[in-house]
Amino acid sequence: MGTNRRRVIAGETTPAIHECMTPRRSVQPVGLITFTALDDVIAYLRHRRRNTRAVYVTDNPFLSRIPQASRVLSYQRFLDAVADVDSLDTISLQRAFITDEFISELCKYWLDGKFPNLSQLNLNYNLISDDGFVTLAECVAELPTSSPPLKLWAVSQLRPTTSASDEAMLNALRKNPRIVQMNINWRKGSCADEANDIINERQTHFNAGLDNLKSALLEIQSQTPNLKVFRLADNPALSNIMSHAGSDADEEEPFDIMPTLSLLAKNTHLNTLELPGNGLDTVFVNFFFNSVVDDGAFRSVRHLNLENNRFNISDISAIVSLVDVHHAFAGEANPCALIPFESLRLSGQEGMTDTDEIEMNRDSILSKFIYNQSLTDLTLDISENAMQELRLYLERNEKKGRCRVSVCCINQIGSPSASQIRRQSSMVKFSGSADKENILASPTPKARFLFSPQSPMEKQSSNVDTIDDVMAMVARESPLIEDFTIANSGFLCCLHHTDAIKFTRGLISLLAYNVQLHTIALTNCGVRDSFVDALISSREAENFPNLYVLDFTRNSLSDDGVIRLLESPLFHLKVIRLRHRSNSCSVYTGTLVLSCLKKQHRGQLRVFEFDFDNAALQERADIIIKKLALK
Repeated sequence: MGTNRRRVIAGETTPAIHECMTPRRSVQPVGLITFTALDDVIAYLRHRRRNTRAVYVTDNPFLSRIPQASRVLSYQRFLDAVADVDSLDTISLQRAFITDEFISELCKYWLDGKFPNLSQLNLNYNLISDDGFVTLAECVAELPTSSPPLKLWAVSQLRPTTSASDEAMLNALRKNPRIVQMNINWRKGSCADEANDIINERQTHFNAGLDNLKSALLEIQSQTPNLKVFRLADNPALSNIMSHAGSDADEEEPFDIMPTLSLLAKNTHLNTLELPGNGLDTVFVNFFFNSVVDDGAFRSVRHLNLENNRFNISDISAIVSLVDVHHAFAGEANPCALIPFESLRLSGQEGMTDTDEIEMNRDSILSKFIYNQSLTDLTLDISENAMQELRLYLERNEKKGRCRVSVCCINQIGSPSASQIRRQSSMVKFSGSADKENILASPTPKARFLFSPQSPMEKQSSNVDTIDDVMAMVARESPLIEDFTIANSGFLCCLHHTDAIKFTRGLISLLAYNVQLHTIALTNCGVRDSFVDALISSREAENFPNLYVLDFTRNSLSDDGVIRLLESPLFHLKVIRLRHRSNSCSVYTGTLVLSCLKKQHRGQLRVFEFDFDNAALQERADIIIKKLALK
């Protein structure tokens, strides 16, 4: 195996797990690994096949690199390795370059009884056409009635489909009563409505407990980065599995929850996180707190509900400290709250009945809220005197047009007012991305694109699933585009290298008609060197005269691509953001980057974000940018 491959097993430290949650990660039976060769993936699956329930092959192009002549045989070898995994009930092949040929082989294995316990299959963002959907529909329709309840995801395919796939999948849904969830991009509204009615009726009878928890985790994996609301209530299985997340890898667990739960941090628009009654303890608090402070995650959360868990006074203090005005995040000019909560519900914790302990920590807890201007809904297990003092701060915020005030004192624990938001048991609810039609239907002549792929929870198909959709939208809005921003979209990720060159040239040609375009921001969209080359060529033809901002954060630019961009004739750039690339920066490349920053044509640069592996190089780059800003 090559030296660039990294394996992360449950039991390593949290930063290592976070490091491996970047794109291009592949198999996740017990931890996360990244392999780019079929033989390596097969070897790892066979090594970890015992007592493993979930196999994730996600955002990995190894299937696309198989020669056409040996593709079917290679698919069979891969499926043989997957079929050997004991107790397998979950397969996720999201963005794995799955084609109709692979679906055909998968269905043969499935119908031959190779996956008797398979209950969750994720095929989102692949290359499945009508033929593949028809084959898949015929397969799931013929599954035996003794098979477990099936949940199927297959949204946002990069190959066009017609109503033929709708009819086939709907027919399978009618025939197989074991299908309890089916998320695809329905082309016909009538099929979508009927499928939704069938699924809703079946889900009312679906078992809760661990099944719902596994469903919740797969929903996180399939909907990231589009989640805005995540709720999982009264499910103690979550705590039981989290408590073993840091144990030794030899202890066999049903599945590893922490890497999947860490995906929540990638949902940059996550507004509401509610986990009441799940028996959570210090393990969750450490995970959440470290994610916020160390990684800047979860900073979009405004409503946090952690009532009726098992937190102690230290856990409460840690969560409350996130609203302290004295915290300042790296890169921010002024101190501010790490998370300006609007609603924070922490009452009803088991064992929090010692008023002396609470009173001893009262000042340290209440002092965090003094300068907080946003919080209006708070529940805490505090004494009567502390409650009166705290209510003054909340009422001050309420007078500024906020909503209700809710403070729970210690003698009200267990009463209805102490936990008004806790409702039915074993509840799992999700909310997907915002409505893109509202974003794009701006009455002003200026067009600003802010969109990401449609959530699998929606029945209707997305308008921006593929590169063709993006180009059509650019053509429709040109020449009035001033800000072109796309975040967390896979429209470039799944393109073959030659296709990427062709389509990026076409996209740049369309954007070149927008003379007033000042910003191109493609965050986590799979931007490669071909995009930079096309942009440079267009600028050499005297296009993009007003382009000042380039944001290619979380993409796949190589070292050569970075150097070409900095040496390009894009003289007017004031902001360049290139952080979190998929590959690390060598000292040699860092030295070349510094050399480019010193050149005269970069005199207008004011913001430059880049991940130097060497701290000394980072300091020198900061000094150069500060000197440029003083000119």
